[in-house]
Amino acid sequence: MTLVACGADPSTPPVAEVGTGVERWEPIVAEESILLIEGPQGGRHIIGNARMEGMAPGTTRESAPTTRFDVFKLDGSRVSTDLPPFSQPFIETAEGSLTLPFGRYVFIDSPAAEIVDTIVEFKVELKDKQGHIAGDSRFVRIELYVP
Repeated sequence: MTLVACGADPSTPPVAEVGTGVERWEPIVAEESILLIEGPQGGRHIIGNARMEGMAPGTTRESAPTTRFDVFKLDGSRVSTDLPPFSQPFIETAEGSLTLPFGRYVFIDSPAAEIVDTIVEFKVELKDKQGHIAGDSRFVRIELYVP
C-alpha cells in the first residue's frame, strides 16, 4: 500500500464509489447482501469502505478528504447513526485505485428486526481539501451475521 501525495488530477471528474470490506475495498453489486453485525454490548453496524477518482487522497488526517457513510430505509428514514464525517487519507492499491485503507463501522440505530432482510440505501459522500465533492449509493439487502 502506498500513500499518494499528489493532488487531484484536474482532467478527471471527482467520482466516489461506496463499497464494503474490512481489510480492503470490495465493490457492492446492486441489491447484494451486506452483513449486519450485532455486538455483545447491543450495538449494530455494517462495514463501509470507499473508492475515489479525481480527488486529492491526502497523506495526513489534516490533508485527507472527509468521508461520510449513511444508510436509509426506502421510505427515506435514517437507520444509521447521524455521525459527522471522518478524515482518513486514501491509499493507492496494487490495482491503482484510491481507497480507504480499511473498512469503517457504520453504526445502525434501528433494531435489527426492522431492517434484516430488507433493502436499504447505503451512501457515501467524499469532500477533498481542494473543494471536490463526490457521492455514490447502492441499494443493498441487510442480512444478519451469524458467527
